[in-house]
Amino acid sequence: MLAVFIYTKKLREICYTIDMNNGMDKFRLTNLADGIFSIVMTLLVIDLKIPQLIGLATNHELSIALWGLTPVFASYVLSFAVLVTYWMAHHYIISIYAKNVDRHLMFWNMPFLMAVSLVPFSAHLLGTYATTPLAIWIYSVHIMVIGAMLLHLFRYTLHAATIKNPSALTQKNIQLTYIRICIPPACAALTIYLSVINITVAIYFLVFTVVFNLIPGVVHAIDHAIGDLVTAPIVRKRKEKLLKAQPVRYRH
Repeated sequence: MLAVFIYTKKLREICYTIDMNNGMDKFRLTNLADGIFSIVMTLLVIDLKIPQLIGLATNHELSIALWGLTPVFASYVLSFAVLVTYWMAHHYIISIYAKNVDRHLMFWNMPFLMAVSLVPFSAHLLGTYATTPLAIWIYSVHIMVIGAMLLHLFRYTLHAATIKNPSALTQKNIQLTYIRICIPPACAALTIYLSVINITVAIYFLVFTVVFNLIPGVVHAIDHAIGDLVTAPIVRKRKEKLLKAQPVRYRH
């Protein structure tokens, strides 16, 4: 019984670590985010409904009906991949880059999760009206909004004096995370412009917003191409934050 008591106490200390400075439990935030992402991913499949054919259907009629579901299915796959990408980025920010959370970080997670919960709507809209520029615009703007909120969370995690970062965090880690967060919204913005010129090209380019994160080595190739131009000022600010956080030593 003593062993069980000690094990239970240790487990609670690990799973429910609370920042005593502001009373914010980081694990409650990650659990909430994981729950919302899992529910939203599940809701995406609701739009994949079996075609209703009148009478005794033939193979030809069924194949035509299933082919008609291609835009909806493609929107499902694309949106699921988008959610996976943003879930991974959110996981890195909250679970790895932030050793604790404060009230501001907790608050700004709420509009981010609200935007994530709207993905089934924009995905269904895109799948139903894939050849309509307005549907592409709404879906692209949605990706941009989620990306902008995630970028704000990441920047706050790096620069806020109340948020502690891992000591092993390097400039390379920061730059790769910035690339993963910024490229999808940037490509989504370009998709809006392309949809005015050619709908098909815009759709394929929209797919690129997700595929680039899934192909091994693509992010590192972009990182190698841009060098340290983007994150050098950011790393300098982070060093200033670390210096301010260090206690002042007086000589006697």
